Amino acid sequence: MVEVLGLGREFGHDALRTAVASTVSLGACDVAAVRYLLTETGLHKAKPALIDVGVLARYDRPMPSVADYDTLLVSTPCVGTA
Repeated sequence: MVEVLGLGREFGHDALRTAVASTVSLGACDVAAVRYLLTETGLHKAKPALIDVGVLARYDRPMPSVADYDTLLVSTPCVGTA
């Protein structure tokens, strides 16, 4: 509780009230959750601009297919001894 009040001094009481209400509505009850909601606007970073890779584009490869891995999910379980 004391930590929450300290956040009010740092970020302002209106912002703190909003963050506490959001934290409770999200089902959290931790000071870290309140602090995160108060500081989340500073965490967003701009996307980097795309650059032309030129001749390096020849190394581009398609993503591998992972469709065969689904067969591992339906196979019989291992019955070995440990």
